[in-house]
Amino acid sequence: MVPEQYEVAPRPPVVEMEGLGPIATLAARMVAPGDAIVLGAGQLVEELARRLSGMAELTVVTNSLRVAEILSRGRTEVVLTGGILRRPHCPWSATRSTARWPGCGCSGPSSAATA
Repeated sequence: MVPEQYEVAPRPPVVEMEGLGPIATLAARMVAPGDAIVLGAGQLVEELARRLSGMAELTVVTNSLRVAEILSRGRTEVVLTGGILRRPHCPWSATRSTARWPGCGCSGPSSAATA
């Protein structure tokens, strides 16, 4: 769950949110209880997270504060990557955090997971 002192900023206006629903629903059908998945940031991923939030025994690794907040309402285990918070979709960027540990296998923001 996102601590109360950190509030997720309102989402920017969406032009065609209706078109994202069927895609998110199809993607959610590919995930099963017991899975561990990686989700990035963005409106489609947020829609997918809404559909997955009630799934038991699911682990999601994400760089998106918004996705983490959505999933925190359900029974999903959420793992947030570290780094610098970027806007507008609130993903974490690993630029500075991975620079301190060059052997971690990450090359910065380009290695951040997206869906």
